[in-house]
Amino acid sequence: MARQAGLDFNFGFGGTVAGATSTPGTVAFSMSGKGPALAWTEFLKAFESGANAVSVDTARMLSNDGKSYDVTVNGKAFTQ
Repeated sequence: MARQAGLDFNFGFGGTVAGATSTPGTVAFSMSGKGPALAWTEFLKAFESGANAVSVDTARMLSNDGKSYDVTVNGKAFTQ
C-alpha cells in the first residue's frame, strides 16, 4: 500500500505481548519514510481500516519545505 501511494517506506516489528483468554495479544510495529502529506494521510487511513486489527499509537510528521514529510509511526497489531 505504501509503494502504491508513492511513499519511501520502511517497516519493522518489535516486541510481543501474549494474549489471554479474555484479551488479545499484541505485536509492536514501527514504520517510517518520506513522502507528501496527502499520500501519508491516505495510506494511514487505508492501513488502519485493513483486514488486520491495528492501532496507531503515535505518528510524527516533520517537513522542511511543506511538501515532503519525514514520518515515523508506532503502533501495534492485535493477535489472538
